[in-house]
Amino acid sequence: MGQNSLGDGFVSVPVKEVRAAILRSFPSVRLDLGVNLLIASGYTGQTTEFLALPVDAVPMEQVVGVRMRSYAGLSASYHF
Repeated sequence: MGQNSLGDGFVSVPVKEVRAAILRSFPSVRLDLGVNLLIASGYTGQTTEFLALPVDAVPMEQVVGVRMRSYAGLSASYHF
């Protein structure tokens, strides 16, 4: 992990992430409860592209990527 060169003097933003999953079973009531989470920062799929923004007269090479988002999810399973 760390910064990588994207070429032409551009450097990527490193992705930092922490993942966790917790599952708790309650056999007496036939129920499972779980929590999944991701705490992330940075961009995935980073590359460079030539873009012509409305404020630019000439297309310029710029770094693009998809921002990593943090999330948490809850789950419940009942066993018949």
